[in-house]
Amino acid sequence: MVESAWRQGGIIGARMTGAGFGGCTINLVDEHSAEALAHNVTREYAQVTGITPEIYICRAEDGVRTLG
Repeated sequence: MVESAWRQGGIIGARMTGAGFGGCTINLVDEHSAEALAHNVTREYAQVTGITPEIYICRAEDGVRTLG
């Protein structure tokens, strides 16, 4: 998935993480390219492996906040 992500427009960074149990990737992507990247990576990965990945698009926030 990392190799596929690096071929997409709008990619800033891509890295494998948690590879002990199936693994996942973390990708930093320009927000205007996120949907296209998700679509393209899903398609490419499914073609190569026969497995359809789950992709979650989220946005980085300021971090932990305390109440009060």
